[in-house]
Amino acid sequence: MPLHSNLNAAYEHNVTEAKQCVGFARNWLETNKGVTFSQVNYAFEIWESIYSYKRLIDGVMLKVDNRINGSRYFPELGDLIIYQKKFFGTGHVAVVKSINKSTNLIGVVEQNYKEQHQSAKQQRKIKFLMKGERCCLQEPHILGWKHCK
Repeated sequence: MPLHSNLNAAYEHNVTEAKQCVGFARNWLETNKGVTFSQVNYAFEIWESIYSYKRLIDGVMLKVDNRINGSRYFPELGDLIIYQKKFFGTGHVAVVKSINKSTNLIGVVEQNYKEQHQSAKQQRKIKFLMKGERCCLQEPHILGWKHCK
């Protein structure tokens, strides 16, 4: 799946969802987990308005929780990391693809993150710190992650 970036001053928000981070996350969930979520206009809206995923095979709704960055919950493979609206006015969403607790790095796949162009097989790394039992992803503007039970 090719990835695209359109972060520039001339961008007019008229690019289809398929070229945005939300479209990438939706496609990843559909392809890899067999679930999807309701329509949102911006990535930050996933945090405040998506509380279930629809299983594609039978339409069953599966509960999704918000797990706040710095909470006692650790991200799991397939969780969606959600960024605040402050992140370019739209927020951002990335999918947890790998976790390495020995190096304190989480690998994410995403689309349209800043000016980075990457293939779907490439992962950007996010450092995390454990503060007692609390997991803190070390990147500004991360609200937390969506986790499907």
